[in-house]
Amino acid sequence: MEGRQLDERQYLRKDKTIFWSSGVLTSSKDKDGRHQGFSKIMRDVTEQTDLHHRAVHNSTHDYLTGLPNRSFFEESLLESISGAEEGETVAVFYMDFNNFKRTNDEVDHDYGDLVLIEIAHRLSKNIRKSDVAARFGGDEFVILAKNLKDRADVAKVAQKIIQAFDKPITIKKRIIQTSVSAGVAFYLTDGKKPSVLLRFADLALYQAKKRGGNQFQFYDSDIKVPAE
Repeated sequence: MEGRQLDERQYLRKDKTIFWSSGVLTSSKDKDGRHQGFSKIMRDVTEQTDLHHRAVHNSTHDYLTGLPNRSFFEESLLESISGAEEGETVAVFYMDFNNFKRTNDEVDHDYGDLVLIEIAHRLSKNIRKSDVAARFGGDEFVILAKNLKDRADVAKVAQKIIQAFDKPITIKKRIIQTSVSAGVAFYLTDGKKPSVLLRFADLALYQAKKRGGNQFQFYDSDIKVPAE
């Protein structure tokens, strides 16, 4: 190695704690130009690195629930669409939770935040590792389900999510009975663009709610667009 080399990586302290260090590795030579060895100056940059990672995380995740936000979800959906193999099913779920708005209005917003956190927790527990659950804001949640074979597989995912909310949410001794309605749209059959898939999943959600809620509906081109 000639000259200097910059290096930043994680190291392990003697007490087994991990820290980030930025270092400069310099090659040293004698007066005749023969290589003698290396010297390295290191600086602990754990705090700066953690702040950077936190800033990146905050820009792509919801501040309240810790779930991915809209921009992260849409980017993940675009990547899934671009990388989908022939015959692979990619599904978008758009969800709505009954009773949340009333709870938020009747109790207070702090309590409503706790309900949203519990909703996010249940969603995260009931999807596969390859799926992405995200919060768009309010009680708007979405799921990206990929690596599925067919609609029957998607129906199993949807049913598991709905059943996850059969049990009431209990926070501070107050019991909230909620249920979830979901609309599902598919790449490639329903659309090719993230914005189109999200819109069609939202329309399917409207149909699920119209039929009584606590269920899921696949998008159908016959669904009438609700009046603005």
